[in-house]
Amino acid sequence: MKLNVKNFIGQKIKRWRLEQNITQEQLALRLGLSQGYINQIENGKRSFSLETLQKVADALGIPVSAIFDEINNDASLKVVRSYDKKTMKKGPLTQYVFLKPQVSAKKRKKKKINRKEVLDLLNKLPEDVAKHYIRLMKMEVKILKKK
Repeated sequence: MKLNVKNFIGQKIKRWRLEQNITQEQLALRLGLSQGYINQIENGKRSFSLETLQKVADALGIPVSAIFDEINNDASLKVVRSYDKKTMKKGPLTQYVFLKPQVSAKKRKKKKINRKEVLDLLNKLPEDVAKHYIRLMKMEVKILKKK
């Protein structure tokens, strides 16, 4: 039986987050990600890198290996693109397969935000959705100012 790894990991992240009484939004703020991204991870609808998984584990105070401790050694983990994976062995019977980390933010080219484009996009959204994004952007600015 093939295991849906994204669903499995997402469910474990959600369980640990709820055990600590942390909302998706609070976790997103800790990680510098959106609440929607956290929701997609928890529901198995989003792929993620080992780097992102490590950040989530750190934010929840759990070792990244704990996420996989319940997986049986039945070759259930499978990465479709074998050239884009990283394998970690833990003992003679356990092996973890991870996606390679994404390029770090420092290595990516920074694109200057065009204020007019952002406002035009926000104006096309329903008012309540636009207000939500504005609130998220304000929180992000506060976080970035603290760094």
